[in-house]
Amino acid sequence: MLSWGTWECADCGRALRPGDRLCPNCGSTRARRRYIPSGRRFNWAYAIVALLVLGAVAFLVTSRFAHRPSSTGEVIRHFRRGQELLEAGRHEEAIAEFETVTRMAPESVAGHHELARACDVAGRHADAVRALRHTLRATLTDKTITNTTRNSEEAELRCELAMLLAKADAFPEAMAEIEKASRRDPSIERTPDYQIALAIVQAGRGRLEAGRRALRRAMELSPKATRDAVERWIADRPNGPEVPLLRSILAEGNMPRGAASDVGPSAAPIDEG
Repeated sequence: MLSWGTWECADCGRALRPGDRLCPNCGSTRARRRYIPSGRRFNWAYAIVALLVLGAVAFLVTSRFAHRPSSTGEVIRHFRRGQELLEAGRHEEAIAEFETVTRMAPESVAGHHELARACDVAGRHADAVRALRHTLRATLTDKTITNTTRNSEEAELRCELAMLLAKADAFPEAMAEIEKASRRDPSIERTPDYQIALAIVQAGRGRLEAGRRALRRAMELSPKATRDAVERWIADRPNGPEVPLLRSILAEGNMPRGAASDVGPSAAPIDEG
């Protein structure tokens, strides 16, 4: 089989060496020789195998990247659309938009967080818990923030998760999240959100006095925000086991200064009944 650059006799096809003036087989002159840059004969079997391999590689590549965004702008567009739909009360459509965001950008903390919020508003509490857990994981693996910021954000998210679990009457799990929040960032105990979550969870567990102290502490820190948050909670869960305690605290109105003087930064101990 001839290779690239081989000469052969034009009359008999005999392979010729460079410098041959006559064909050693038939005596033909050089003028009748011809150059055939033929290379190896085309092998269809190899070609078919190569095409199959290339096709498989193309399929894997397109499957792997099929759900990736064409640009960051596309993710932002879905995110903003989801926020608009959520504000308009079109909860299921908003959820669909945020689900698209999380598929396109699985590491998006904001995407998972907004999905959790939309599911919560839509009454899909199990889905909200799942989305908020994804938010937590994304926060813990976020390399763009400092450890201090990560600890603070993790503590806040765990308080939110405790509230979602309480809505599902999963009070032991909710209490575990509050304890994790306090360990991760002890300063969160000085925020009304933490104390409100602690009060609700403790009341739901039947720890009424601990719940009462936590709610009093929250009212000390921010009376209006605490009252608004508790009233919204009661409206959403009028028959919850924690509601009687919350109603009684609200009925007390504005407490005189020092009424909760025994309530310090750790005056609502999470282990006390």
